[in-house]
Parts: sequence; structure tokens; C-alpha cells
Amino acid sequence: MGTDSSAVAGSEAPNRLRADAERNRERVLQAAKDAFSSLGFDASYHDIARLAQVGVGTVYRRFPERTALLEAVLLDILEELTTHAARAATAQQDSWQAFEVFFDKLASTNRRYAGLSEQLGAPCRPVQIARDGLLDKLQVLCAQAWAHGLREDIGPRELLYLAGLFASRECNLAGGSSNGHGLAIRVILDGLRL
Repeated sequence: MGTDSSAVAGSEAPNRLRADAERNRERVLQAAKDAFSSLGFDASYHDIARLAQVGVGTVYRRFPERTALLEAVLLDILEELTTHAARAATAQQDSWQAFEVFFDKLASTNRRYAGLSEQLGAPCRPVQIARDGLLDKLQVLCAQAWAHGLREDIGPRELLYLAGLFASRECNLAGGSSNGHGLAIRVILDGLRL
């Protein structure tokens, strides 16, 4: 008995459509992250569509409200940081070196997306859950770093606070020194280790 080719084609079409829709969502999300980082949070849906190389209607379909887009960006950033923290905690290399690499990533992310949380106001439940997940991974990372000289008064929340200092939008009298970020990272990391 033969296979009905129209039934097979019909079952593949929704899967292909879902895969295409998911790829478009990921492209829009990455483009939004890039736009917010380079253009600020006033970046338009047209800016995001251009960067994603999709029609602006695709952006509106995926994220009809700007708040939903901002939340999706924040959730994506938190997920990425949680993955990096977990990777650092299970790295085969020196635990302190893994800690340093992660702190640099955390500080750079704070700098790149300074003000994102303020755009949203009170965090929604998924954001709270994602933050708690990040804190859990940071607890493991800090515990390993304590064994390699991390000051014992530095835990996950202190780490997030220190990395958050890189998100400052205050007046910079130095005029944006090109090596200032790297220098600040090294000074903080030196201060964190006994």
C-alpha cells in the first residue's frame, strides 16, 4: 500500500513553518539586542527589522508590545549569563581563571545593556525565575572561587553589584579611556582575591 504524498507534505509544512518562525524570532531577538546596545532603547522596530533582515511586520508579529520585546531580550541575556556561569563552574581550567573570565563577561554585559532593567520597571515572574537561576549558578562559581582565594564576603549578590558598576551612565571626566574598562576589571578582580 502506497503512502499518500499529500499527507506527508502536509505534515512537514507546519514543522517547516514553525522552524522558520523560530529562526525569525531568534533573528529579531539578536537584532534587538544589537540595536539596544548600539542605538539605545529608543531603537525603533524599523531599526530592529533592518538588522534582522526581516520585514517590520515580522517584528510586530513576534513582539506586538515593546515591553514583551524588552522582557524577551532581558530573559535571553539572563539565560546566556547563566549558561556562561555554569560553564565557568564546570571548567577544567583553574577555577580562579574561570571566575575572572566570567566576571569580565558579566561586567561587559552590564555595560552593553545599561538601563535595560529600568526600562521594564518591576520584573515579571519569568525574569525573577531567570535571575534566581543565575544566582544559583553564581553561588556554585563563588564557592569554587573561595577555595582559590576569593574573599569570603563576596557572594553572588555582591558579584552582581560590582559588575553592575560598569553600567553607570554617570559623567565620565576621563573622556572614555580606551583601556579603562579592562583596567577597572583587573583592579576589581585584584581586590576580590585575598
